Amino acid sequence: MADWTETWRPQAITPYVSRMGHKTLITPFESGKEQRRSKWAKEKNRFVCHFNALSKSTFYAIKEFAKARSGAYDSFRFPNYDQFVKGTRLTIDVTADTIADSSSEFSSLGFDSDYDICVAHSSESNDGYYFLTTVANNLLTITGNVNGNDESLNNFLVVYKVYTVRFLQDTFQSNLISTDKYSLSFELIEVF
Repeated sequence: MADWTETWRPQAITPYVSRMGHKTLITPFESGKEQRRSKWAKEKNRFVCHFNALSKSTFYAIKEFAKARSGAYDSFRFPNYDQFVKGTRLTIDVTADTIADSSSEFSSLGFDSDYDICVAHSSESNDGYYFLTTVANNLLTITGNVNGNDESLNNFLVVYKVYTVRFLQDTFQSNLISTDKYSLSFELIEVF
């Protein structure tokens, strides 16, 4: 599975729940009766992403990323830029495969073992996507190839909650706004 590049941060992102929790499939029969069943029982998150004044190279990189996913066909991991813990309160222990938060905000921000995480802006080469195995208020246990070093006191270190998403449509809207600047909009929907 591919991963969204964390540095492709939208200038505006609007996360919201796109469904009330169920997608009911209704099958009508010739007799006039109906069969109803739920396609999914969990709310799906939708992310509306807007980029303004993108550089030409970033615009084409995102365009190629979407093309490689065949538009809405293939899924990828996307960091939720609204659900994160940042700063010197974070400590990474690569031997124990843990990330600690002295403010104990992981659970209150919705981190759980059904999701992955993205570590960014590490000063010790710990950037990347990791699978969560357990989540406590102040401790994440991760699996993955943590090739960096133990880390603490990094004011820029960020841990994002990650969603598995796909593009909602096969196309997205883009505009050339100057000789080398582009605007771009698209929606992503969570995949289970």
